[in-house]
Amino acid sequence: MKELRGLRVKFIVSNMVMVSLVIGLAFFLVGGMMKLRVRQNQERLLGQAAEAEFREMSWESQRSRLPYFILVTDGDDRVIRVEGQYGGLGPDEELLEDLAAQSLAGMADRGSLEPYQLTYLRRPFESGYRIAYVDTSLGDSYTQDMWRTLGLTGAAVWLALLAVSCILSKWAVDPVERSIRREK
Repeated sequence: MKELRGLRVKFIVSNMVMVSLVIGLAFFLVGGMMKLRVRQNQERLLGQAAEAEFREMSWESQRSRLPYFILVTDGDDRVIRVEGQYGGLGPDEELLEDLAAQSLAGMADRGSLEPYQLTYLRRPFESGYRIAYVDTSLGDSYTQDMWRTLGLTGAAVWLALLAVSCILSKWAVDPVERSIRREK
């Protein structure tokens, strides 16, 4: 009955290829959409912070504050004022100067400072710049947790469907097996 075993294996493999494609497509669509949504929220909040309209963000009917701060520089690119709120940032002038220097060194007015998990938006202001920063660590953490959860869920569903496919393969090959036994 090697033929039957080979037939069952082909049935299982073809089912699992289709299942893998569907799960993979769903995984990347859901993950990509959520990552895009987090990124869009961060960009929107960064724009609001830069315009000094930023107060609170609404996230699924809950009110929560997103850490942000604004550095105002003079014509010599020195920090002359800090605005906003940010619990993780102390009065370390050297750090503030470093953040401002990195933000002013880029060609684009919008960018990210990966080591600090900050995105920035700079705008001309008086003789210098007004640079708004938003902490992206919460969104980055959310995205990482989402990918991990999607991966574990996808693996569990794949294994469950593998077991179902094995059971169904026996059921699908059963008529062929009966036919072969009758012929013998």
